[in-house]
Amino acid sequence: MIKLMVCMRRQPGMSRERFQHYWREVHGPMAVERAKALGISRYIQNVTVHEEISAALAATRGTPVAYDGIDSLYWDSIEDMLNHLGSPEGGRAASELFLDHINFIDYQNSPIFIGEEVDLVGGSASAPAVKAGAG
Repeated sequence: MIKLMVCMRRQPGMSRERFQHYWREVHGPMAVERAKALGISRYIQNVTVHEEISAALAATRGTPVAYDGIDSLYWDSIEDMLNHLGSPEGGRAASELFLDHINFIDYQNSPIFIGEEVDLVGGSASAPAVKAGAG
């Protein structure tokens, strides 16, 4: 399982509420409408909650404040991702979504990367499950 993840920070001056509303109510539906062209098998919005707890956790590590959210788009393989994004329809869909990012995301402070999911608890086809407390 391949994931493209965008660790998003909202644009300067944008409230968290406005950011989350735009992400959920405008950008999210755009991604859903383009899912077939993109060839994605899942689209997950990881929304930041409990800011006080997140800030306290960050302070214990001396790290920056949390992201405002993480977008996760899933493909079955890197080849599947590249084939879909390389097609005219997939390329157009991806461009439209990335262009929409300027409406709510601080690009310079929002890393994007591709990862391979390895499920260590709960089990998956690619990794054996690890029982809680084992080891």
